[in-house]
Amino acid sequence: MAKGEKAIRRRIKSVKSTQQITRAMKMVSSAKLKKSQAATEAAHPYVDSMIRIIDHLVRALPDYEHPFLTRAAVPEPEARNVLLILLTSDKGLCGSFNSNLAREAERFIQDQPGRNVYLFTLGKYGARYFKRRGYPLEDERPAYDFSVHYYHLMGLFREIEDAFLTGRFSEIWLLYSRFINPVRQVPTLLKLLPVEHEGLVAGLTEEEREPKKIEDFIFSPGRQEVLDSMLPRFVRYSVFNAVRENYTSENAARMMAMDNATKNAGEMIDNLTLAYNKARQQAITMELLDIVGGSEALQA
Repeated sequence: MAKGEKAIRRRIKSVKSTQQITRAMKMVSSAKLKKSQAATEAAHPYVDSMIRIIDHLVRALPDYEHPFLTRAAVPEPEARNVLLILLTSDKGLCGSFNSNLAREAERFIQDQPGRNVYLFTLGKYGARYFKRRGYPLEDERPAYDFSVHYYHLMGLFREIEDAFLTGRFSEIWLLYSRFINPVRQVPTLLKLLPVEHEGLVAGLTEEEREPKKIEDFIFSPGRQEVLDSMLPRFVRYSVFNAVRENYTSENAARMMAMDNATKNAGEMIDNLTLAYNKARQQAITMELLDIVGGSEALQA
């Protein structure tokens, strides 16, 4: 066998091994996506109802004051401090999932002239990305997977709330990937604190934003007491929901990336097989020509 043919065969073998890995990763991501997608979509009605009720109560109580609805009175230097909580993944091989979030975070930072934007990263990719570029990190933690429960994040919730209530930051924003469907995930920026009407309805579709007959509800013990109870829950659940949405989006992006990689590997194997067959055919032809030439030389 010619040297070139051996090299092509080794290359085919290597690509087939890679294809097996990408196919296995696609199946794993698909199984994770199926589980996380069902739970994430099942929580949407709860989140949407909470947003609509809080929005209605905020509108109905225009003079109502709550620490989560207004910026704390802090000195000017601290008033320029903004915290961005960025969710990415710990692992790669998920297409442009992480890079899209990182670019959106950079765009947000550039749109804040004269302000100090600090980053709180949930995911190793985001921490590595911005450390290399010299951005200040307030804190960094690994990404949460789908096994995390609401009560597991109580420490994170309190840390975020204290950063705002103590006046360390005048605004806190949340950037994550919202899951739309397995082929579409959208980087979503949410103003977490102080809570504003625009932030409340930003994540709703046009149909979901249609007014419901909440006016017919009877609030007990009263609207203000209900709002006092729901606002902290809304802020905490927004973070929890973002963690779940981001993890679901990550698995969807990885499934699609591994599916494309598997298809590309198959096309490469076909092309290499064709090249191998051509090289083999050429070698056989040359051998036949040598035999014919030798036979004619003997007959001469």
